[in-house]
Amino acid sequence: MVKSFDKESRAARAKLAINDVIVSVAGRPLDASYALDEALAELRPDTTVPLVINRAGVEQTIEVTIGRK
Repeated sequence: MVKSFDKESRAARAKLAINDVIVSVAGRPLDASYALDEALAELRPDTTVPLVINRAGVEQTIEVTIGRK
């Protein structure tokens, strides 16, 4: 679940919202055995990928550009 992010971040530009639940990244479902940090580590910076989120009970797909750590 998205708890916070900087208002100038790529997350903000991608229109993520506080309390969004990230369901999958680049087609790979997230669960207890595959975490968000693992998914992001496998992607190249500046790559744009689909991110499936659940916002208030409704799943939607948004495009996000992966940043650098």
